[in-house]
Amino acid sequence: MISDQVVANLNRSLTRYLRLEQSMSSGRRINKPSDDPIGTQKDLRYRTVLSEIDQYKSNISNAANLLATYDNILGNMSDIISSAQELAVSLSNDTFDANARESAANEAQSLLEQMIDLANSKIDSRYIFSGYRTNVQSFQMGAAGVTYRGDNGIIATEIEAGTNVGINLIGSDVLLSQLAPLGENADLNAGLDGNTLLSELNLGEGVDLSTGTFQVTDNNSGLNVTVDISGAVTVDDALTLINNQLTAAGITNLTVGLGAEG
Repeated sequence: MISDQVVANLNRSLTRYLRLEQSMSSGRRINKPSDDPIGTQKDLRYRTVLSEIDQYKSNISNAANLLATYDNILGNMSDIISSAQELAVSLSNDTFDANARESAANEAQSLLEQMIDLANSKIDSRYIFSGYRTNVQSFQMGAAGVTYRGDNGIIATEIEAGTNVGINLIGSDVLLSQLAPLGENADLNAGLDGNTLLSELNLGEGVDLSTGTFQVTDNNSGLNVTVDISGAVTVDDALTLINNQLTAAGITNLTVGLGAEG
């Protein structure tokens, strides 16, 4: 009947009106899956991508904050190491008495404790140098020395789909890594000159002058000289004693000295 058709048309118009009104009030074209099934699927995928992007941004921000913290800590550690080196150089001066050396030892202990405090730094109650064991204090000082209590775990974070990067530093790598092998980019006698004390040679072990003598033989002249350097304190002292005694014995074709590289 015509009336039934009119009513049906009115109902459809009312439904479209209500849907339009709902879209206008919510600001959304799709308010329920039945409004647009295909559009709903696209919307869900879009929201998933946005959520993942937000997570990547958060991961990158957290990683940047952690790396900035590491940078600050390592800078402070470098300052402590410089202070320790300056202290060691000052102790090489023979004018230090027992009291001064005891004071220096206390200062060295304080520097070590400062270094360990930095190595035990935390963010949000988690130790940042302990690898995976973030709930365990990274380093512990005891009678036997300093012990690393973390592990070698590398904490990775995802910065984009399928890309993970390690963001943490391992405490044992930072503080307990082995020194370079002897002779590999190492100069153990850097700065050697005439004023260098003989007691500083041989890695600080000094030169054994208990006898203080050695033999020099000139095969051309047949001269054999016993050189005595037992009274030498510096490298220059030793060189002067050697040259003077060789000259006095008649060996004038030999002079000892320091090379350009020390």
